[in-house]
Amino acid sequence: ETGMPLQWGYPVSQANIMLTSAFGGGLFMRHGGMQNLTTWFTGWFLTRGYLPNLSAYHFEGLRIADEGGIARREMVVTLLLAMVLGMAASYWMQLDAAYSFGANFLEGGTHGGGMRVAATRYGFAQLAEASRGGLKPIPGEAIAVIWGMVATITLTVLRTLIPRFPLHHLGFVIGTTRGHQAWSGLALAAALKSLAIRLGGVGLYRRLVPAAIGVVIGHFVVSGGIWSIAAVFGGEAYRSYQVWFG
Repeated sequence: ETGMPLQWGYPVSQANIMLTSAFGGGLFMRHGGMQNLTTWFTGWFLTRGYLPNLSAYHFEGLRIADEGGIARREMVVTLLLAMVLGMAASYWMQLDAAYSFGANFLEGGTHGGGMRVAATRYGFAQLAEASRGGLKPIPGEAIAVIWGMVATITLTVLRTLIPRFPLHHLGFVIGTTRGHQAWSGLALAAALKSLAIRLGGVGLYRRLVPAAIGVVIGHFVVSGGIWSIAAVFGGEAYRSYQVWFG
C-alpha cells in the first residue's frame, strides 16, 4: 500500500507534456507570451520526479524528530537550511566542472554531453518549437490522460467497496508508468511478503520488516558509499558501472 520506492516509477516529465498535448504551445503564447513559454519549458525538469523525493525527505525528517524528541519546528528549519546549502554546493560544483572541462565532456558524454546536457537541450528545443507555433494539441494523448484518470478512480472505488478486490489502483499506475523497470524486485518482495504471512502470520511479517530495511540500508552503503570510494581509487573499470539512486 505504500507504493514503489523508486523516483523513476513516477511518470517522468509527463506533467509538462500533458498540458502541451491537450492545449498545444499556443495556450502559453496567448497568456503571457514568450515569458510564460520560456518559464514553462526551461522549468520542465521539475516534472522529472524530484519534488516527490523532497517530500519523502521531509516526512522522514519529521518522523526522526518525533522518535528522537526533537521539536518539529527545529527539524523543518534544519531541513530548509540543508536544502539551501545543498543547492548552493550543487550549483557551484556543476558550474565549476562545466566551465573547467566543458559540459559536453562530463558524464562520459564524448563530445555530446551527458544526461544533464541532453535534458537542457530537450527543454530549449521544445521552447524553440513552441515559439514557432510547432507544438499542436495531440488529442490522442489527451484522451489517454482522461482514460488513466477514470481507470484509477474506478479501481479506487471498487477496492474500497468490494472486500479483497484483486486489482489495486496503485498497481495500475505503477504498471503504466515505469514499473516495468522494477518488476522483478516488486515480484520478489510480494512473494516474500505472501510467504511470511502464510507461514507465520502478521507477527512473522512484522519481525522481518527490520531485515528488509537492513537490505535497503545495505544497498545504499555498499553501492552509494563503498563503491563510490572504490571508483575514486580503482580506475576506469569501477567508474564504468554507475549506480543511480532514485
